[in-house]
Amino acid sequence: MKKILFVLIALFSGVSALSAQDIITKKNGHTIECNVIEVDDRNIMYRHLDDPYGKTYTIRKSEVLMIGDKAGNVDLISTL
Repeated sequence: MKKILFVLIALFSGVSALSAQDIITKKNGHTIECNVIEVDDRNIMYRHLDDPYGKTYTIRKSEVLMIGDKAGNVDLISTL
């Protein structure tokens, strides 16, 4: 389990370093390319890249595995 998580984080770090946005990886494997606006105790608020001034979306932290940022940093939100 730890090896798989390490490989995912290493792979995700490389991908996010090549891109110029945040990437939310959900526990089910889906990814969301976005701009993360705020992370609080229960939710993550973000906007889609194709509409940076548009609607703000919210996803529960319990659905999220990790968030990669513009600098290539990865924040592990929860475990599988």
